[in-house]
Amino acid sequence: MLAEMRPSELGMWEALWAIDPWGGQRADVGHAMVASTVAKGLLKKTGGGNFKLSDFMAYYEAPPLDPDALSMKIKASFGK
Repeated sequence: MLAEMRPSELGMWEALWAIDPWGGQRADVGHAMVASTVAKGLLKKTGGGNFKLSDFMAYYEAPPLDPDALSMKIKASFGK
């Protein structure tokens, strides 16, 4: 038996994906982990400091730090 998904549940998953995508479109995170591990072992960063995952990603947007801001963003995606 197949489970049915309500339109509101689909909207919730779409909103979550819009904020923090997963799947093949974010496979670069896994590749960035490998690249940063290798770089930390073999290279020195110009100007000092450590390598970050974002140094090895084609695009990167830092997640919001404020949980209230995240909650407002989710509610806005639902039109509330």
